[in-house]
Amino acid sequence: ITFCGRQGVSWIGGNNVSIENTIISDIGKGIIVSSPSSGIDIEPSNGKACTNGNFTNVHVRNCAGMCLISDAAVGCENMYFTNCSFSNFSNWCVWVKNKNFNFLKCRIVGCVVHAYSSPNWKDATKFIECSFEQCDNGQSGYYNWLINIQKYNRVLFDNCSFSSNSKKLIHISGESTTEDEEPRIWNCNFFFNGSFKQLKEELKGDNTIAEFGNCNLKSNKFYFNDKAMRIVGGNISNTNKYQIIYRPNEIAAYCN
Repeated sequence: ITFCGRQGVSWIGGNNVSIENTIISDIGKGIIVSSPSSGIDIEPSNGKACTNGNFTNVHVRNCAGMCLISDAAVGCENMYFTNCSFSNFSNWCVWVKNKNFNFLKCRIVGCVVHAYSSPNWKDATKFIECSFEQCDNGQSGYYNWLINIQKYNRVLFDNCSFSSNSKKLIHISGESTTEDEEPRIWNCNFFFNGSFKQLKEELKGDNTIAEFGNCNLKSNKFYFNDKAMRIVGGNISNTNKYQIIYRPNEIAAYCN
């Protein structure tokens, strides 16, 4: 599915929908262009619901809009993305605000923004064994962070990796009042392959590479080659939050 003017896939209603082994690319990049120009838009319409979707080996890239968007007020839940990839540089990459979106072993190149602020862990937004990267084909990417999810409760990143040369890695916070509500960043590896000089030149900012607020961190590792990098956190629970490993001789080893 390529060079569509308006959308790659618009799901406007239905139950138990599966898409497998599909490439969606260059949406809104041709002669005919109509907003929102997204790769996959899950948008319940006319009182219908979109439930129980399974996406396997689906690859979405280079869209004028988002690669994946789902922000309907109601009627959208239970989505599973397995071995999928999303790559975008001119807009947000993944934008999901609905119940029980699950990403397993997915590759995301670009910025993830928003999540579902869930009253329970069953319906939470979950990323498991996923990789998040800045660079692909030498492009810089959209926005300043790989992850920009703020003021959402119960979001899970488990066994994920994050890699960047000149973008900040993660900015995540919850509005939690209990430990159970806190976003969980567990067993993750963070690689910043550049330097403070690169970060400052590209973003015109400080040396904060990761920022956490009201989060639950456990057994994470940060790999930096510049001791000027720093991690900022407020109200972080758990004793084994993270370990910082400096590796000055390893530059840009995880981004190609």
